[in-house]
Amino acid sequence: MSRKFLYIPLFLLLLSVNISCGRKTAPEAPEFRAPKVVTEFQLKGLRKGILLSWQAPTQNLKDDDLIALEGFAIMRREYELAGNDDFEFLANVRPNSKSNSYTYIDTNAISGKTYDYTVAAINNDGVEGQIEIIGRVNFQGEDSKVTITPYVIEEK
Repeated sequence: MSRKFLYIPLFLLLLSVNISCGRKTAPEAPEFRAPKVVTEFQLKGLRKGILLSWQAPTQNLKDDDLIALEGFAIMRREYELAGNDDFEFLANVRPNSKSNSYTYIDTNAISGKTYDYTVAAINNDGVEGQIEIIGRVNFQGEDSKVTITPYVIEEK
């Protein structure tokens, strides 16, 4: 057997290993695949609580199409509490394949209190998307006063 025939199987083996290694791109931080901000975020006072509604983002921070979402984190903070800058996790809303529109009702809101709400999309890697808007509600049932404002992150 000549040496030439020994090199052919070795070459084919190396070629198959090289092809099967996958993409040859640099790894990226998971934050770059985080979902963009939810859109059309709205709040409405109801007799039984506060209705939150929003549209799911369709792209991640790199402007690539989102393949799947794990869900949405609903967060709330009580406005009157001095120094309360942190939102508390309120609920997780699971995605559904039938619609891009979502709602959640906070039935634990207390009449007469003011709350801030926000919603963050979570991708299927568990990375939470950005928060750029908050909604403030002075809860008075159906007569609630609602404002939606850009979320400003204060430097400490």
